[in-house]
Amino acid sequence: MIDPQSFLKNRVVNKNKLTIIFITYNHEEFVAQALDSILLQETDYSFQVLAYDDASTDGTRQIVQSYCDKYPDIFIPVLPDENLYSQGVRPVADILLPLCNSEYVATLEGDDAWTDPDKLQKQITFLDANPDYVLAVHDVTSICEKNEVIEPVFLPDFYRKDFTGVELQKCWGGIMTQTAMYRNVLGVIPSEFHKAFSGDLFLASLLGAHGKSKFMFDISPSLYRRHVGGVFTSLDSSLAQDMQALNFFWLYRYYRRTENSELAEFYKQRIGQKLGLVSQPSGTF
Repeated sequence: MIDPQSFLKNRVVNKNKLTIIFITYNHEEFVAQALDSILLQETDYSFQVLAYDDASTDGTRQIVQSYCDKYPDIFIPVLPDENLYSQGVRPVADILLPLCNSEYVATLEGDDAWTDPDKLQKQITFLDANPDYVLAVHDVTSICEKNEVIEPVFLPDFYRKDFTGVELQKCWGGIMTQTAMYRNVLGVIPSEFHKAFSGDLFLASLLGAHGKSKFMFDISPSLYRRHVGGVFTSLDSSLAQDMQALNFFWLYRYYRRTENSELAEFYKQRIGQKLGLVSQPSGTF
């Protein structure tokens, strides 16, 4: 059993308005840009960053540690001695979310970056004023390893809108990690989460039980880096479909276990669609 507190090395996570989960692995070329984009944020509230490196084998950890040393009031190092993801640990669900002592949570990975210095403040302001929304997201621009733009507007129009709670539960409003800010309402993450390929989709579905999602057009797109080492970049279209089916299978198992027959049946049908056993509605992913 993982004890999240054991990774803090006597550091204290304060009760803040916002905690940022920063997670990285072998992002030596990009991680400073990501960390700098956090420091550029201008907010009316203090925040802390849980800076997690999963035992990188390049120079990533040293860079993360240097920011923690230089900005100790902002960055809290969470640095396991060995790679935990390869051992079945989901760092966000098992370590970092349990450490969040805040009203809101945002996440950034070490190969991406924020561009709008008011991103966090805009999301906090909206969520504070709209308690029926659990999640606020925005657009992304895809870039390559050399920071050159691939797609200025990466998200299809289907995702660039608000979603109801039910739509979130059905993963119609799947989120991208670096765009999301959400209320810290999930508590213990279900075991099925650990077996799904995409934690973001599963997280969005869980959040849907607590409210709606807002797409914020007034936030400049964040940077989503597509490179050889990226988890999704390396998937061909056929394998991506299989991974979607895997996500839907574990959502099906979760909703069946929790006796939500409507959503369990919905995901049972989606599995069939992904595997080509049932026709898939046009315009869906």
